[in-house]
Amino acid sequence: MRPTKTLIAACLLMCLLVVLPSLASAGHAVVENYLNDDIFVAIAYRHFKGTTKLFAEGWFPVKRAGDKRTFAADDADDMYLRVIRGGNEVTFPNHRDFLFFPVHLSEAFSASQAPDDRFVDILRWGPNLKEVFTVNNMTPNLPAGWARQRFFRIGSQRVKLELRP
Repeated sequence: MRPTKTLIAACLLMCLLVVLPSLASAGHAVVENYLNDDIFVAIAYRHFKGTTKLFAEGWFPVKRAGDKRTFAADDADDMYLRVIRGGNEVTFPNHRDFLFFPVHLSEAFSASQAPDDRFVDILRWGPNLKEVFTVNNMTPNLPAGWARQRFFRIGSQRVKLELRP
């Protein structure tokens, strides 16, 4: 090989070594509903999602039988889910590693860290997430309608979660 071709090949190899591991660790969970009930899913991130410092969001509906929804995170080990059916938690036998995150108990929500203070969380909820509350994350106090609930770790690059009767 000529020196320029060798240099180009080396550069391409270095790019692949940087890009492929990040693609390989991305996590995807497909939640499939085969029940006659609607289910709702919230997703949480052990590390922040992107640059927004978002660490939890929900509730994403997976309507009655036949509906499915895909959830993703940049790192499979970083993604946690909470699945609710009829107001009750749904668990899966192969997912027993849990972390607790704040959730709104009845409305769409998001939870993120304040951009300028790592001890302050910004909780949003309601239509278009217009309701906003800031809370010191070092205290257990959350506003009315909120609670810290457990989410299970996906921990695998591609997971299929089926809810069956």
